[in-house]
Amino acid sequence: MNPLCRNFFLTLSRMPPIPMLLIICGLVLVATNLYLVAVKDQSSEDAAEHNRVAKSPALLTTQQIPKGTILTASMLDLAQVDTTSVFNDTIANTKRAIGRQVKNDLPVSAQIREADLQ
Repeated sequence: MNPLCRNFFLTLSRMPPIPMLLIICGLVLVATNLYLVAVKDQSSEDAAEHNRVAKSPALLTTQQIPKGTILTASMLDLAQVDTTSVFNDTIANTKRAIGRQVKNDLPVSAQIREADLQ
């Protein structure tokens, strides 16, 4: 065995328990901090990726619309909505909705769907 390594291990084996415990605790704290920094960096990258969600156009109501109302341009707003929350039959063109009658009561900021119109 290398004499330098041998001397190092002999020194460690002769060390009193309290300093050895402090060294071990210090190493554990350093390793834990390094791990937490790596995890935090990864989670901030994931959060940044989550914020870059695709958007789709959708026609939304600007006011509460009762059943049987004929839609006008002032009742509608074309907005960009998170793609994951857009329904398959959501209308994205105001010309397709204006002048049509509403089948159901619609709350404020609701997506206008083909299923909601006659």
